[in-house]
Amino acid sequence: VSTQSTWDFLEGNEGQHLIKIYMKLNLEISSRVKIWMQIMSIKQFKFDYQTALKKVNEKEEPKKTIDNVIELDARRSFNSHKEISQESMINILKVYASMNKNVEYCQGMNFIVGFLLLLFKNEELTFQFFSCLIAKYKMEELFTREMSLLKRYFFNLNLVHD
Repeated sequence: VSTQSTWDFLEGNEGQHLIKIYMKLNLEISSRVKIWMQIMSIKQFKFDYQTALKKVNEKEEPKKTIDNVIELDARRSFNSHKEISQESMINILKVYASMNKNVEYCQGMNFIVGFLLLLFKNEELTFQFFSCLIAKYKMEELFTREMSLLKRYFFNLNLVHD
């Protein structure tokens, strides 16, 4: 049985109940990765990561400030984890910043990408998942300079807390 047909049943609302059951079970990491990829509809994500990475690395112009911030943040996060490549984290964040001009990079993204690299152990797949995660759950507003969504969440949290 092909992987595609094995996991197709998880798409749509009818699969949500099964996903919850599977997540409660002690699944191997590889099975969890397949479930997460299905939830995020990775198959539908069309972006040539390798070409974008090449473009980002071939820039002849002076480094942008955003590149410097990405490098600084990536090098000081997850530096004790040998399983997480600092270079992969930098690559993913630079490509995302060049792809999404509205957001570019915001502190905190490095921790999300680092965790995903630990899970997926693949740079391109991690980039795809990260990009889909931001888009699917409309997280862009969490990472804009204004942080409007984050402010709204804190406002609502304060209302509930008081």
